[in-house]
Amino acid sequence: MGICGSKKSDKEAGIQLQIEKTVAEQKQLKIEEELQVQHTTRRSICNQQSTLNTNGNQVTIHQTEQEVQKSEPQQAKASKKKTKSTKDDANYYRRSDHVLTVFSLIVELIQDDQKKYYSITIGTKIKDCVHYAHVNGILITQADFDLFHLKPDTFKEANSYSRIPTFFSTDNYFNIDKESPNSFISFENLLNVERIISLKQYQMKLKKKQSVIHEQNANQKNQNDYIVTSNLEMLEIITVVDIEQQSRFLNVLFHLILQHYHQNLDQYLVFITNTTFLFDIPPQFDQPNMYRLALFYDKLSYSLKDLQQILLKDKSELSNTLHKKLSLNLIQILIGCYEKYLYRLNFTLSTIFYVPKYKCFKIESFGRMKILVQFGQNPEVALKTLEEKKYKAFVKSFKKDLFAIVDLIIYFKKVQSQNLRTIITIRKKYFANLKKEHGEILDDEKNYCLLAEKVFSHNSDRYLLEFIKMAIYSYDLADVDKFIQDLKQVVESLRKELYEIDFQQDSKQMDQQVEQQKLSNSNSVDLDDLNEAKVMESFPVNICEDYKQIAQNKSKLSEIDQTYMEIIYQSLLYSNRFQAYYEKFQNLQKPIFQNCYVEILNIFYFIKEQNREDSWQEKLIRVSQKMDKVIDLIKKVKDDSVDNFHITLLFQIMTLSQKKPIVILNQLSKCISNQLKQKMQMDHRLRSQNQAKGLLEQKKHVMLQVWSALSYLHSDNYFQAISKIQKAIGFQLKNQHQASLSYGYSLLVSGEIARLSLAPISAMLNLEMSLVIYNQFFPQYKQVEDQSDIADKSEYNPFQIRYKDVSVKNLATSNKAKVEFLLGMSYFDMHDQENSLSCLKRAQELMLRSFHIYAEEVVFLVLQQLQIHVLQDDIGHAMNIALFYANDMNQQYRNGKEFKKKIISKLQFIIGSIFEFNGQYLSAIRFIERSNRTLTYAKCNNFVIQMHYQAKKIQIISKLKKAFIRIKSKQQVRSEEDLSLFQTLNESLGQTFQTLYFKQPITMKTSVSLDKFGKQIIHIQGLMRTDGQSKAIKLLGDLIKALNKSKKDEIYGLVQDKYLILSLDKLSAKEIEAQIHSVIEIHDRYLQFPLKQHHVLKCQLILLSIFMKQKSTNQIFEHFKNIEQTIEEFQNILQWKQLSSDNEEVQIQNKFETIVKRGSIAMVYQIANVTELIEQFNKFKKKLIENLQNREKFVDLANSFQKRVINSQAFQKLLQTKQACLLGSYSQVKIINEGEQDQQQQPEILIQRETPQKLQVIEASTEVDGKENQRLVFDLRSLDEIIVEKKLVHHRKGQTEETLQKIEETNEAEKMKKSHKRNESEMTFKNAAKKKKIDYKMNPFQSTLKK
Repeated sequence: MGICGSKKSDKEAGIQLQIEKTVAEQKQLKIEEELQVQHTTRRSICNQQSTLNTNGNQVTIHQTEQEVQKSEPQQAKASKKKTKSTKDDANYYRRSDHVLTVFSLIVELIQDDQKKYYSITIGTKIKDCVHYAHVNGILITQADFDLFHLKPDTFKEANSYSRIPTFFSTDNYFNIDKESPNSFISFENLLNVERIISLKQYQMKLKKKQSVIHEQNANQKNQNDYIVTSNLEMLEIITVVDIEQQSRFLNVLFHLILQHYHQNLDQYLVFITNTTFLFDIPPQFDQPNMYRLALFYDKLSYSLKDLQQILLKDKSELSNTLHKKLSLNLIQILIGCYEKYLYRLNFTLSTIFYVPKYKCFKIESFGRMKILVQFGQNPEVALKTLEEKKYKAFVKSFKKDLFAIVDLIIYFKKVQSQNLRTIITIRKKYFANLKKEHGEILDDEKNYCLLAEKVFSHNSDRYLLEFIKMAIYSYDLADVDKFIQDLKQVVESLRKELYEIDFQQDSKQMDQQVEQQKLSNSNSVDLDDLNEAKVMESFPVNICEDYKQIAQNKSKLSEIDQTYMEIIYQSLLYSNRFQAYYEKFQNLQKPIFQNCYVEILNIFYFIKEQNREDSWQEKLIRVSQKMDKVIDLIKKVKDDSVDNFHITLLFQIMTLSQKKPIVILNQLSKCISNQLKQKMQMDHRLRSQNQAKGLLEQKKHVMLQVWSALSYLHSDNYFQAISKIQKAIGFQLKNQHQASLSYGYSLLVSGEIARLSLAPISAMLNLEMSLVIYNQFFPQYKQVEDQSDIADKSEYNPFQIRYKDVSVKNLATSNKAKVEFLLGMSYFDMHDQENSLSCLKRAQELMLRSFHIYAEEVVFLVLQQLQIHVLQDDIGHAMNIALFYANDMNQQYRNGKEFKKKIISKLQFIIGSIFEFNGQYLSAIRFIERSNRTLTYAKCNNFVIQMHYQAKKIQIISKLKKAFIRIKSKQQVRSEEDLSLFQTLNESLGQTFQTLYFKQPITMKTSVSLDKFGKQIIHIQGLMRTDGQSKAIKLLGDLIKALNKSKKDEIYGLVQDKYLILSLDKLSAKEIEAQIHSVIEIHDRYLQFPLKQHHVLKCQLILLSIFMKQKSTNQIFEHFKNIEQTIEEFQNILQWKQLSSDNEEVQIQNKFETIVKRGSIAMVYQIANVTELIEQFNKFKKKLIENLQNREKFVDLANSFQKRVINSQAFQKLLQTKQACLLGSYSQVKIINEGEQDQQQQPEILIQRETPQKLQVIEASTEVDGKENQRLVFDLRSLDEIIVEKKLVHHRKGQTEETLQKIEETNEAEKMKKSHKRNESEMTFKNAAKKKKIDYKMNPFQSTLKK
């Protein structure tokens, strides 16, 4: 039955046509590539010290490759030339990329009693096939998310028997070459894990189970609804940075689609059983982010390579039956895949695995598999229109895979006496000889046919010989389908033969149990029967126990690498062991890249453990703040690197840092540029997408431009931000990237910048276009398969399935809500309140999908809607919102819940104000008091705000008393003459939305808190102005003792500050230093920009003078750093560097100009005080450096500097303004007429004219007539000074001019001696004849409220 090579003349006629067709295409096949495929792993990692047996001797893979390279140097050149002509042959062993398009993303939150996770639907399109791939996701930094648990608990256990390299390990997104492995932030091998999940049972299964379970468990129905199951699986972790263009992620999607359309191939191919995103932050698929994707596969017990080593070690062979089963398994894989037009399977020792779950061998071909007929197409129709070139490539791949199976079948028949490499070489030479016109007569040892006849028996192995015969005749194969039909007959015969053998063995086993037991206990074991039994039942061998040397992972990790991998493993679900390994890692000498990545993981662990109740808005801010440590670490690395790990770390830092630091951005840009230069030198070797001008490099360029714009936006440099984002948008328009998520995100950033730079129309246009793209990629409905008519799974046909639309709550990104919010605020700036309100409502609806009604993200949107309702005087909608939250809050308070957020306090205050406007005074008082309590829990309450609250409550109580009196006297609560009936909602509540918190009318300036401490502070201020420092210090001390019993807020800090200044000469240096640090801490906590910077800087400068007196050089220079840090913070907030240009063509706006344009002009004057202190510090620093060698002058310099700081004009202006605004109603503005003054005040006016720097004292009538000479006078004196001045004027009435002159000179001399000189100002207004008499009063809380 065999074919003999010596009878070559008899078969020449049959193969002559075949030789002529294939001569041009099959010259000199690449032996080196074949050896690599047969003997090395699919990733070409040659550092594994696995061994092969060659004639009984062990040779490493390194040696094998070196021998091939030495023996055949010329064939490499020939194969290189052939690569250009037949591209399919050259690329057969290269990994394939699949062109897919992601057009939609839907993320749903699934939650029940046992699980909480994301269900993610990814809409993909490959050619004309549209498919929705389904994956899962969990937020691992949020404790309530739960989908599965992993065992073992440590990486060491999971990696102990891990020998299989990962399947999706290579990626070209941040690599120059696709074959560069990326295993720095994942695992090199598949990990053996146990995935524990909870599954919900159906009622039918419950009934069956309850019939078996004892009656004592009958009451546990709720517990039996879920059963805990565990699956032995293999785990792989990959990183995803771009869901649209990253080839590795698209390959995963391709195989998920393939598994959906060819579900019956799960017995032949290694399938992905579960795909889960491990989110560190909530999903934001529209913007650049780095995610980890967990891929689970069925347990892979061992590969053919492991089986080869086991047989060689035991010096044993497979039994005849076991060998037939293996052969049948391989042939069925070939037929099953090529029958579905899947090709490039790549049969090797390292790609075929035994799967215990299916009790058969499967092939892994994730990297190379291709499809001939597109998904969803009819094969008969598709093949008629198929290109001939593609079908030829399909036929070539079939031949390669077919011959690879034949080699394996021959080799595993007699492993001990054969070598696989020798078999492959014999086959190649045999077919090369057939191509020649006058072929040589080969020796028996070099004849592939004779080799098969020697190995196999004509009787027992007749079907395998028939298969080999068909394979050799298939050298001139042209029709694969016909050949597969012929193969099926042989396979069916072989299957029946094995079935009969199994039946006979089962019968024999029943009759000979005693004999088999003796054989199993004896030293001589029938290896064939043993292997056969294990293949049939579970495993041929227990590789983990019986062959530990083969099964164990032989790679030895250092202590640093071992700890690093443990941290990565623990971070998959952030278990409690993470902290212990992190602390251990800190004590080791760690590489900088690993250290940076560990710090990033530690930030997420901290967020999960420490900030569980905070909103994600606060968490992301905290993550951004903690990234500064990582930034400081990675700054030390040179920026000329092209290392993949380095670029990935820089990418993740930029995605997590809200500052978008320009230092990291420049480093990332240089690294990408260095990669680009190398790509330009090797473009001919790269795929079109990965070339220097390919799509990946274009997306990286856009990403860097957008991040540059966000960096400039964070530093309030709007002109540069606009320039960068316009370049990014223009580049995408030029290269036709409009239908991409990156373009939609770029428009979002552009709209945000335009709105902040006071261009609402431009912002609206950009945001509207961005919203169109977001609606396309993140729809509110999805298509699901309608399986209502399918009763049996066997009837399922993916090509004829029907779909139906289902509405969903899409959580794929929160930036869609941000687009709606910014669009609403842009309409609000354009005074289009209706569109603004509709956008804000949609944004609230989107936010409520991810957050509860009391989350900061939601409450902020509610406050914006309330503001619009107030502006529209729409009491109905405002009342509806107030009642909704009031009812829910009442229920929350009944349940014992307390709110602890400042924004909730503001909402409660506005609800109380709405109730007050509607006459519901009791509810108003209740919510005002709740707001006060919530603000205290939020640690944001202070003296000034307490004054407002108490004034508000007094006002409501007074209204309540009036209403009670009217009710008691049987009158209407509100009379027709009550003017408040004519007050609009905007007039009543409009002021509450104008500042960060709220403002009260001037009439409410008096309060209990001010009355409690105000009189004492006024008295102390009077003593300070009349040189009563000793008594003032005593009273300040008593006041500080009283304030110590209550909360230490900003009023305590200001009093302590005043006490410190007066007692500098009476306290020791240590006491002064301690008090200054205490005052700085209070100022830093309660005051806002720029008052905080002024008071902190003043205290620091006073402390500097103390160090100067002590002549402590070290303390002086250390303190310089603190002062410079305060100055740098002030300058960063203000950004003085970028000012408007004189050129009208270029309009530059920065934060300073925006503050002025928005009306915060008072802040500008406060800023001037800080700049004067900075100027004094710079001058003093210069003098100090000049006199550094002469320490004797330190004391004099310190005294003069301290006096200038305390008595500086800037300090006095701020102090007087602060006192006037904080303490009272004595600051007033009056318009008076100089011409109609009483004759009794002429002496006083004479004094004013003789001393023009002194403030005028005018107590005349305030009537205004038509005369031009009018003055606007600021009276900034205390009450005591006014009384003393009145007495002095009354006493002066009877004195002569000479006496008055003497008194004036005396007073002038005394006042010059005072250390605190008052600032007196006078302003004259003309042409005010048409104005009526008006009294103006300054808001006493103008400068103390937080802007």
